Amino acid sequence: MPGKTLSAREQRTLSAAAEAILPEGGPFNLGHRDVDSVGFAHELMEHVPFEVRALLHVILFFLEYLAWAFAGGPGRFSRMSVDRRNRVLDGMRSSRVFAFRGFFILLSTVLLVPFYNSPQVMDAIGYHGYRPDANKISGESI
Repeated sequence: MPGKTLSAREQRTLSAAAEAILPEGGPFNLGHRDVDSVGFAHELMEHVPFEVRALLHVILFFLEYLAWAFAGGPGRFSRMSVDRRNRVLDGMRSSRVFAFRGFFILLSTVLLVPFYNSPQVMDAIGYHGYRPDANKISGESI
């Protein structure tokens, strides 16, 4: 039965995916080390239905132990170089098999939601949150 927390192995796998999906030194100098995606995933696991928790456990297991199928050779995902991890993730993202693309989407969502919700990332991209009156021009609604 899938638990409401991530095992140490799952945390390593998720951290390895974050390093590939959120590299440092891009257009704005923030990356995977600037946001606690693993902590977000822990909290997420406590608040989502059993089926979502189970799916995330399955995805992380698949990624750690079966990703070699996309990497062109054996190896556990968390021990692969960043280049090989990128190859795995790109293979999942562009796979003709819907389940692999779905795995990539859920994994990306778990990593990107806390990243783009971070105040320092919001500042770096110039987003300062939703404001109810932001669509008004000279006092009139659009």
